[in-house]
Amino acid sequence: MKTAITVILCSLLLGCQPDSPVNHSPASLPASSKTAVTTIVATTVTTIDVVQLHHSLRQQGELSLRQTIASAQALLARSQQFLASPDAPHWQQLQNQWLASHQQWHHSAVYLQLLPAQTELEELNHRLHDAEISDGYLDSVVGYPQSGIVNDSTLAISLDSLIQQHRRYSDEEAALGLSVLEFFIWGRELSHYREPADALATLAIPRRRQYLALLAQQWLSDVENAHQYWQEHSAQLPDAAAIRLQWQQQLGALTDTQHSPYSHDQLWITGALSSISKHSAPHPGYAAIGQLLQQGEAVPEQEQEQEQEQEQEAKVLNQQLGALMLNLRLKTSAAGE
Repeated sequence: MKTAITVILCSLLLGCQPDSPVNHSPASLPASSKTAVTTIVATTVTTIDVVQLHHSLRQQGELSLRQTIASAQALLARSQQFLASPDAPHWQQLQNQWLASHQQWHHSAVYLQLLPAQTELEELNHRLHDAEISDGYLDSVVGYPQSGIVNDSTLAISLDSLIQQHRRYSDEEAALGLSVLEFFIWGRELSHYREPADALATLAIPRRRQYLALLAQQWLSDVENAHQYWQEHSAQLPDAAAIRLQWQQQLGALTDTQHSPYSHDQLWITGALSSISKHSAPHPGYAAIGQLLQQGEAVPEQEQEQEQEQEQEAKVLNQQLGALMLNLRLKTSAAGE
């Protein structure tokens, strides 16, 4: 009876839908429990068409990664335009493109994270987007005006040197990736890329400009490598139960409020949600979270009653994500596409 109850609770609370019907016959249960258990199991356990699910995942993953390449190309183009004309309009366009690329990347990351954890993929993911970085490892910070790679005149600013410096001393000391791009695009000011105001900045500005150009170039290269990796390994997708568990874990990770410390971007969450929702049963949580995030972005930060409103928004977001995580169900067949 205990085993049967566990299966039932799993079905009701976590949306567990095995790849084939569960063979937990109630024959060994007390007669008074047979009818109730049989009815509940019959109505909550359905068969997942794994062939169709994998086909849909491969198709959508391929499309998403192609879109991510296009977004990376646009980010490189915007960075080149800004560096050629470092004015306010080009600065705004570059920042907006980073936001779009950030959201698109998380749309694709949902698919890549389903692949088996291999060293090549792990290293690629670290180059693409290490969320935790050390700004002092990259450039000057308050109290340390000569810190970071930008101000180290003994270190050449080249792709080879940046690849060597990436996570060289610790996991947080990333030198490449989307979060490092966020720092240089959102954590710096426009003046940091223009004509120097003093002699000390004379060396830092051209090095910072070169660093930004190389970051966008390497980001595109790594996204293209991620696409190639997907094409070579997408046949290794796991079964439906493992996919569901992976996505439940990803939904839990979306509550990380420190993810974008410089841009304060929250709409990246919708990138991940849009991918998961393509392959899961309809749920009101998707729309509710999207509306909450859109509302939060639409209100200028300076007009908010900052701490209380942000804490309330974070609380509501966590509740919505938690409810979605607990009720996540994969689509059962092609008819649900």
